[in-house]
Amino acid sequence: MIRFLFTLIVLFILSGISRVDASAAPAHIPIWASETGLKETGLNTLNTMLNTQDETLDWSVLANVQWQWKDNFYEATFNEQQQALDGKEVAIEGFMFPLEYTRKHQTFLVSASPMSNCFFCGPGEAESMVYVVADEAVEFTNRPVTVKGTFRLVSDASMGIIYQLDNAVMTK
Repeated sequence: MIRFLFTLIVLFILSGISRVDASAAPAHIPIWASETGLKETGLNTLNTMLNTQDETLDWSVLANVQWQWKDNFYEATFNEQQQALDGKEVAIEGFMFPLEYTRKHQTFLVSASPMSNCFFCGPGEAESMVYVVADEAVEFTNRPVTVKGTFRLVSDASMGIIYQLDNAVMTK
């Protein structure tokens, strides 16, 4: 019992020592946005793996986001290619991540990686997910899906989402 209490006290003291000054936020470059990261994770070949058709948006276009520390959050800054997509109708192929424990979903995430490689667990970042708002609820599947809708950029990443697809329909 004394060891347990001693361990708790040491952990409590160490937790206060290890606090980081939020104003000195580190530069953030997503690993899979770099050329090396793409090779390491294999995301550069995702469209080939999924048999993606030419008319679907390539995930590599979404990968290169710049991040800036602002008001205690990271804020996404999009390049010209990404800005050109804002408000346009696009199709994207990926893997469905349900947000609720139900059979059908009207809002869900589409990811560059299957659920077994979730971006919370591996090298992926917010750029590897698109928040989807579908016109009609669709049934969950573990297979790759293609979703078509109006693409939106979300620069406020406080919720962890920087891309959104509105008025979406599942085409595959």
